[in-house]
Amino acid sequence: RAAGGGGFSMLGGVRVALDPRAQTRDIVCGFMRGGGQVTDAARALWRFGPCNGASAVFDSSPAARGVVDIGNLRDIGPSVGGFWQFAVDL
Repeated sequence: RAAGGGGFSMLGGVRVALDPRAQTRDIVCGFMRGGGQVTDAARALWRFGPCNGASAVFDSSPAARGVVDIGNLRDIGPSVGGFWQFAVDL
């Protein structure tokens, strides 16, 4: 997109901040070799807002059934293809 392709003409000719051909693992390894530290602390980057009783339903691994006590996550039951269905009340 840095060349302005894909309808992003406003980016044409801008300086590339990250080489898209670089592998993520190589970037992380280089960071760590340079003395950087990776922590396991996750930041909440987004969340569901209140939606007056709506639910988000999704499929996941059946192994996730052991964590259904987190927040307002509900175990719905088996889904197609060996997945398990869960819902989050919004």
